[in-house]
Amino acid sequence: MAAWTCSPGRRGELAFAASDLCGLPRAGGPESVRLDWTVIPAILSAPGLAADRTALNVESVAPGAMQPLGGSRGDAVALWRPADFVGSDLAHADDLAAQLRACVERSVDGLAADGRFSVEVSGGLDSAIVAAALMRTGRRAQVAEAVNYHARSVLADERDWARAVCGHLDLPLRCVPRVTPPWREEDYAELSRHARPPVNALDTPRDRLGADLARRAGATAIFSGKGGDGVFFQRATALVLADRAQADGPQALLTPFARETARWLRRSIWSVGWEAARAAKAPPGRYAAGLGAHPWLYDLEALPPGKRFQVAALAAAQGHRGVNRRTLTADVLHPLLSQPVMELCLAIPSWRLVEDSGTLHGRALARRAFSDSLPATVVWRRSKGDLTTHYSRWIAASRDSLLPVLRDGVLADAGLVDRAAVAEALDPDRLIYRSDARGLLSAAALEFWIRHWQGRVPDLGRRPSVDSA
Repeated sequence: MAAWTCSPGRRGELAFAASDLCGLPRAGGPESVRLDWTVIPAILSAPGLAADRTALNVESVAPGAMQPLGGSRGDAVALWRPADFVGSDLAHADDLAAQLRACVERSVDGLAADGRFSVEVSGGLDSAIVAAALMRTGRRAQVAEAVNYHARSVLADERDWARAVCGHLDLPLRCVPRVTPPWREEDYAELSRHARPPVNALDTPRDRLGADLARRAGATAIFSGKGGDGVFFQRATALVLADRAQADGPQALLTPFARETARWLRRSIWSVGWEAARAAKAPPGRYAAGLGAHPWLYDLEALPPGKRFQVAALAAAQGHRGVNRRTLTADVLHPLLSQPVMELCLAIPSWRLVEDSGTLHGRALARRAFSDSLPATVVWRRSKGDLTTHYSRWIAASRDSLLPVLRDGVLADAGLVDRAAVAEALDPDRLIYRSDARGLLSAAALEFWIRHWQGRVPDLGRRPSVDSA
């Protein structure tokens, strides 16, 4: 499902809609565009919200919604919502793995069409599934290369798994080291002319590398495995037991599935059973923290707890579609977030997504679906790459340029950033053991986005008081 930013507006008798504002002539832009300081604090605290809202006073149309031209969000009609696909009769189907593989392959094949592709192969399961689907659908001749990005940290170096995938699929692999040049203002400033803050371009060196490699390879599209954690259900959680108990009755808490859930979580069966029982009574919003009023998160009361969590994960994953240098160079395609794949995985009960022959694993059904297309070392890999150390080193090396931006910028002047807390968060010693890299970089991206628009549109009443913030 495409999640375009659509910014409708009206000038006199002329109404218009655009996927972004930067391509519109001055005379065609919305009247009285200004920064919306009711949204900015929300995006600062939850950058993923930028996937759904823009911090300008223009209306953005949510994915799956139909909105009258020139109308507001309150006038929108939801034509597609994830919750509508939960609760089918797939609980006891015996061919779910085959259905899932066929669905992913059809989605990949449909997105591929004509052109030349670059394929991101991280070494993890999701990107490997996308690469395997491309090969199974006969797209080998269109693949320019597979690309793996690796860092110095042992946890961030997944080249061995990427090589295993590409060797199995007979794909040429380019391994590219992640670099950490000093952070620069222009890294974010050059993307700030777009309607949304560039929170999908936080890793600017990697983003620039990806765009350059796609350009050199002549790639018209970049295939990514983003979104697989949510759609295939990676998270180890007692919510799957809560879903099973809601479907089969309280006796499910005394079954081998309950014992296996406890083993999966490495906890006692009593604590897992208690958590599952409480989850069934929890309000739907519990699993949507940080996503604000995303339209997909309303009216979830009838959904099992695990499916509420999955819907929230899919809403958050829409942030992968934001603007960055790669999207400006080629089509960045996320087939695991395509409408058919999301609909099928929403329809499959959460416990079927994580169970394989009586044993629970994150993404177990997806692993089984592609087990004959990928090396076993990747299919049943339990570990995941971790870039925390890489980003901590980058931020520590960039402290001298980041600190004045965040400590003395418009967000700090508005009382939305605590100057002392920023200085503490950027302390190199603290970054060793506790790093909020994404929060710091998101704040920097938002800071420069605000500065860009302050120089081009009115900023009436732009700074909320510290008390109200």
